[in-house]
Amino acid sequence: MIPIYQIIVNEDSEVQAIALTDAPAIEEKFVAFSKQHKVYFNDERRIIISPLLIPDQLIYRMDEMGEYYLYADKAAIQKVASKLFGRKIVINKEHTSQVFDNVYLISVFFSDEQLGVKAPEHFNYLPDGTLYVAIKIDNDDAWQMVKSGEFTGISIEGIFSIEKKQDEQQANVAASNEELEKLFRI
Repeated sequence: MIPIYQIIVNEDSEVQAIALTDAPAIEEKFVAFSKQHKVYFNDERRIIISPLLIPDQLIYRMDEMGEYYLYADKAAIQKVASKLFGRKIVINKEHTSQVFDNVYLISVFFSDEQLGVKAPEHFNYLPDGTLYVAIKIDNDDAWQMVKSGEFTGISIEGIFSIEKKQDEQQANVAASNEELEKLFRI
C-alpha cells in the first residue's frame, strides 16, 4: 500500500513560491470554461485564475521519500491562505530558480459556502474549501508561454510538516505518527 501523509501547517510553515507549470500536481488547469479545460486568453488583462489546493485531494508524489500521497484538509488550506496574505510571493518557472519579473499574485481566496464565497464559475465542480489564486502576468515571455500551452497550471512550493495517516485500506501497514518537515512542490 502507498502511504498517505496529511499536510500540517504550523507557525514554521512557509510558502516559498508559486510555479507556472505544464503539469500541476493537483491536475487542474487554470482559467477553464469546462471540465474539458478550454482556456480563454485576454491579452489586455493577462490574468489567470487557478485552484492552488483542493481539500482532501490525494496528490501522488515520488521522490527521495519513495512513493506516497499528500493531502491537505480544509483547515490546513485556510492556514496556507493566511501564509499568502500580505506577502510578496515569487512566481517561478517549473519550480526552478528562474523567477519571472512582472508576474504578480493579485488575489487569494477559498470557496466557503457558509460565508457566501463561491468558486469561480469555471471551477464550480471543485469542492468547498478549495484555495484559488489570481495571477497577473505582465511579462511578455511568460504570457507567451501561457498562450502557447507551455504552462497550463500552477503549483505551490513551501515548507510544511506532514503526518502519516492510516485509513481502512492501510490498516495492515504500520503507521508512524512522526511529524516530518519537507519542502513540497504541489
